[in-house]
Amino acid sequence: MTDPSPVLADPLGEDDRNPSTDRGTRPPQSPQTTAADSTPPGRKLVSATGLLILACITPLYNAVLAAGAMYDVQWTPNAVRPLYQLQFCAAVIVFWWLCLRVIARTTLNRVSNRQRLLQRGAAVLAGAVGIISAKPPTDVLEGQAGTAVYACVLAWLTLEVCIAHGTPLDTSLRLATTEQRRDTWQLTGQAFMACVNGGAAAGVLVIVLRILDIDGIPVLPGDQVFSPGADQQNALGHSGLGFVLGAIFSVAIEDVVIVAATTALMTAARRPLWQIYTTVCVIEVLLHAYFGLAAIGFILFAAGRVRLFLRHRLLIPLMAGHAALDLLGPLIALPWLYRIPCLLLLTAVAWRLDKHLTRSAEPPDGGEAAAHEPPLRAGEARSPLEAECRAAGAGEADGPEPERQGSS
Repeated sequence: MTDPSPVLADPLGEDDRNPSTDRGTRPPQSPQTTAADSTPPGRKLVSATGLLILACITPLYNAVLAAGAMYDVQWTPNAVRPLYQLQFCAAVIVFWWLCLRVIARTTLNRVSNRQRLLQRGAAVLAGAVGIISAKPPTDVLEGQAGTAVYACVLAWLTLEVCIAHGTPLDTSLRLATTEQRRDTWQLTGQAFMACVNGGAAAGVLVIVLRILDIDGIPVLPGDQVFSPGADQQNALGHSGLGFVLGAIFSVAIEDVVIVAATTALMTAARRPLWQIYTTVCVIEVLLHAYFGLAAIGFILFAAGRVRLFLRHRLLIPLMAGHAALDLLGPLIALPWLYRIPCLLLLTAVAWRLDKHLTRSAEPPDGGEAAAHEPPLRAGEARSPLEAECRAAGAGEADGPEPERQGSS
């Protein structure tokens, strides 16, 4: 966390003082960052907790219903009614919180009068649409569309909250140069593999638990022993357009709120790494409780994405990798006869694209430029965010920090 005491301008700049700083992973500085760095750590934790509650209240309620169904609990219609009431209350809170945050950010000394009117009007419109989408749906597809709209509005609120606390999330595409496109592609692939590892671990556990067939251990319901992916889609009720709407909801809620915002705000609040990993992993396991006991496999799913965000602090590649896996849902539900050829085709396309981007990004001197870059020293952090996490853990181990003198 940045020192809340007054900061004097440094004519050299951070990059000149530390030549080994990786400019490619440094998040762009926001004009609100300096003014918001004095926010107390407790307020950052309160904001992170509020965002998590708004993001997880209805999915966790659904998880409770799904877990009860695994034990043959017959839910009445009255048990489902609080779900829509919670969704409506959450949408109202998001509406007011978003409007207040946009109003506080779009003052005349920061934006033009036209931009102020446009952004404030867009916030009111988006919040109102989120409230309208919270009404009880008439069919499954309408319900999925409503949750997707709510997730997008909540994602906007999350970006505004992070800006207000001096921890803006980097939403840049980084496609300007060939090297940036190569790095973005590789990071997207790493995020995709982190999602695949978690999903594969959960799938293997589902298969093992179905084969063992132990009474009292909940497992994803279905009869396709060696194809839990199809039963997952049945449990979620996704089909056709529902796959796309489900992917939008998952990416907005899990990547923007649960992974990126929670990690950034807890790091700014000087929470140690183990608390950040534990918080995100526990929430992800609970959100996938419809897998039963096999949901513990999603620990890999959560931990891998947190590690990537701590190292690079880039949001778009995480979202792209997760969306790519979710959009493979129709492929997962196919029979093996059609699934294998499609997987081979997609793998070939991804491999060819990876080779093209990697080759075009290589320097003409055969990599000599990369050889002159100073290597990381032992124990050196790869990004400013990772350095803050390590400093927070060391500070907590050494005891409470003495009170600083000066304004906060």
